[in-house]
Amino acid sequence: MGHLHYDFKEFDSARHYWERMYELRGQEVDIRVLTSLGNCHRKLRTYERGIPFFEQALQRDPQNFYALYGLADCYRGLQQPDESLVYWHRILDIDEKNKVILTRAGDAYRSMGDLDQAETYYRRALNVQFDLYAILGLAIIHRKQKRFDDAIAALEDLAKNAPENGRVFLELAECYEDQGRIAEALAILSRHMEATRSPARSVQRKITDLTAKL
Repeated sequence: MGHLHYDFKEFDSARHYWERMYELRGQEVDIRVLTSLGNCHRKLRTYERGIPFFEQALQRDPQNFYALYGLADCYRGLQQPDESLVYWHRILDIDEKNKVILTRAGDAYRSMGDLDQAETYYRRALNVQFDLYAILGLAIIHRKQKRFDDAIAALEDLAKNAPENGRVFLELAECYEDQGRIAEALAILSRHMEATRSPARSVQRKITDLTAKL
């Protein structure tokens, strides 16, 4: 029942069933129940409540990928990138070519303002395989460095291949906004609005903000 509700994204209901198993079995509960409980809290964004379950799982199996990933992602959700890096690196110690984890590590370094290290990890991810979020991360770094032409070129390529990805279009619009090119920023977001049936609220808010600057 827990997995069934989880598969339907009914995370609170899934949590209810796994908590009953945890109460019944205590310390003898299957490690998968611990990581599943942690994942429910991760999905519900109650990160602080998920951390103890992942920590218990890690005490049993220090190399458990799901526990390591869960802890890293909880700290990411709590906006503690330094703590998340501890666990991203522990995964990379086991699987040094995991492009998703390399990109997450890049994100953490970028959040901490260490752009050189962030770029290193994004490029390591791209050396493994194409990764949209690694390219996005590099483009954000280039925007912060005011290398707008590089950022725009990368984001335009992503926009062509992922016209439904609002984050890409927001970053692209902000490249133009940073240069005072408000009309072009609005045109970019309008392009995205035409390509998707359900644009994100963040895109709609940005359009409102940009319109007020015209």
